[in-house]
Amino acid sequence: MKTLLAIGDWKDFDTFKKVYKQRKFFRGSNIQVKATNYWSVIDQKLPEIKTKEIIIFLCFPFEYWDKYIEPKKYKGIYGNKSFYTKFIKFWKEIDSKLKNFYKNNKITYINHPKNLATDRDKEMTKKKVAKAGVLIPKTYNTRKVKDILKLLENGRKLFIKVRYGSMGKGITYLEKGRWMTNFRFRNGKILSRKSDYGWTFINITNKTRFLSEILKKDIIIEDAIDPLLIKGRKFDLRMYVFKDKVLYTYGRSNDEKAVTTNISQGAIGEKLSFEKTLPKKQLEFAKQSAIKAIKALGLNFGGVDMMLCADKKKAEFIEINAFPGFPRVRRYNLSRYFIKDIIDNYGDNIAIRKATIDDFDELFKLRLMSKKEELKYSNTLKPITKSKHYYREYLQFDLTKPDRILFVAEDRNKIVGAILAKFFTPLRISRYHKEGKGHISNLFVDKEHRKKGVAENLVKSALEWLKSNKVPHVSLEIHMDNKAAIKLYDKMGFRHFTVKMVKEV
Repeated sequence: MKTLLAIGDWKDFDTFKKVYKQRKFFRGSNIQVKATNYWSVIDQKLPEIKTKEIIIFLCFPFEYWDKYIEPKKYKGIYGNKSFYTKFIKFWKEIDSKLKNFYKNNKITYINHPKNLATDRDKEMTKKKVAKAGVLIPKTYNTRKVKDILKLLENGRKLFIKVRYGSMGKGITYLEKGRWMTNFRFRNGKILSRKSDYGWTFINITNKTRFLSEILKKDIIIEDAIDPLLIKGRKFDLRMYVFKDKVLYTYGRSNDEKAVTTNISQGAIGEKLSFEKTLPKKQLEFAKQSAIKAIKALGLNFGGVDMMLCADKKKAEFIEINAFPGFPRVRRYNLSRYFIKDIIDNYGDNIAIRKATIDDFDELFKLRLMSKKEELKYSNTLKPITKSKHYYREYLQFDLTKPDRILFVAEDRNKIVGAILAKFFTPLRISRYHKEGKGHISNLFVDKEHRKKGVAENLVKSALEWLKSNKVPHVSLEIHMDNKAAIKLYDKMGFRHFTVKMVKEV
């Protein structure tokens, strides 16, 4: 058994809350889920976790960020270097605190804290992804007004972005005869919004004083991408990448003359069918580029923004977000597929499901294995060779009767464990005569898959089924020498109730 520890803030309705609410999709795996916040990490008041291995999913620390990194009264303009250095320091502290508290556990990060601030440095990010073979817009290192004006005169279209920003904030767009920014400029000073909202663009065409001031800040200067237009609209693609796979592509489109394709600045989210309107080879080029970009930053999961070029062949990189907000569940339940990939990559790939008649052959082999092992504890059973036909009949019965169910554990389409649950009406003298009683038996897991939480998950599935059938009481029988099974049932809250005694006469 392993534990996924999700860390974030409950105000993070875009990621942390959505993933935690969808935790039901972990059922049947060997991963249990717990959640906490960053203040608990800092104060060392974390939940106790008994599993040996912990998988940690780190979400954006909104409360800490708003209090210590980007408070309403921060100094300087948005996206300055202090944001970045404070963020790096925060993640070092979180890593240290987690490793200290869970020093007896094995920690596996989905995204390691040391890599979670890198995407905030746009210049470093561009260098890393370019080195990985991803196409990026051309960068300009000049900080002279006359050089910028010359580039514009020669027909270049430029973006000036704060180096350490995100969310489409702190952007200036320049082309000959049209300058736009979502900063404000008063009395020779560049001003920032003290909020994530309201970063609308204003016209500052030919205001060289503004240009002179912005060039003194922590910025990057790059070519604007010549975009492919669909129905006269420009768009980008937010690609949610997990390791070697693009889980979901979210198209965001805006008017051709709009400065950006950010939702916060007037763009709209396109439907799932939008992807089908795009050139297939160009889309695949963008997806492979997004996967390369995530790897280049040492991440396993993130959102990569790509823009398809007007040539209908290439796609260029815009930016990476290590904390991409998940789409609305009604649009696409990304959490479900994200969880599935967590199970596939960090779990033991074992799923619990109801058995069907199609499983008969595999189940029969498994039952013979279990009976062979049962012979170690009991000398009352006939040899397997003389009982096969009976076990075949019993299995057929168990798979077809409505008062019982078989659950199987499946690893990559191979059945590796099973359990039988059934309910019945006890004698009239029983206090459970009206409600009925439940019974579980035939629990077995093959040797290769033991001590991985498979048996426990099979028992849980059986108990959930009995509970769904309004059964208030469950019993089982176990041989007193089967210490491993007794330990499991003790752990799961079963009480020692009767002792069955035998004697040869």
